[in-house]
Amino acid sequence: MKNELNREFERWNGLPIYDKCVKDCHAKNLYSIVLKELENGRLLRLYVVLAENDLYKNDPNNEAKMSIGFHNHRYDIGLQVVYGQLTNQVIRKAKSDCFYKRYGFETGMGKGHLGQPKIIFKGMVAVKFASPRNLQKGDYLSLPSDVLHSISTPKNEMVAWLILEGKAKKDFSPELITNANLDDSSTENFYNRPSNLEVDAILRRIFK
Repeated sequence: MKNELNREFERWNGLPIYDKCVKDCHAKNLYSIVLKELENGRLLRLYVVLAENDLYKNDPNNEAKMSIGFHNHRYDIGLQVVYGQLTNQVIRKAKSDCFYKRYGFETGMGKGHLGQPKIIFKGMVAVKFASPRNLQKGDYLSLPSDVLHSISTPKNEMVAWLILEGKAKKDFSPELITNANLDDSSTENFYNRPSNLEVDAILRRIFK
């Protein structure tokens, strides 16, 4: 998938698909900018988090409540950092003394429309942490759809990464595991449509 990601990005015409872009995507000041739509509805996205963000709270060494919990995906993904640096943290459900809250959810980004996620508490789950992976500009990571992961970024820093989606899994069951208390009101005012000017300004900063 790495070769495909680089190939599709090199062939990108420089114009995003504005009506599929989202700001405050999963967290405040996190933008999902759709660069291209491939076959079968697969997307090449650019995720950009502005300097004023809470993704640093996703570092397990930080005792704060996570801004984006550990989650799986509907598809395998390829991830490549294009600006700044980030840390990818993976967990697995296993016997341990560390318990997190487990939720089922539906995102607010389905089928081209925006809406509030639906969140359902499903109890506590014991988890173990894998070694975190720190990624710099140019580094690539492949993530199978069933891996539970979250991303943290340095405090007060702008970071951007490309995501290439694989083929959607038919038997996908979304999971969210976090130390935060969530309900349907937890993401009020999230999943908004940015203006074209906002998107263009961000792209200029990343690819100047």
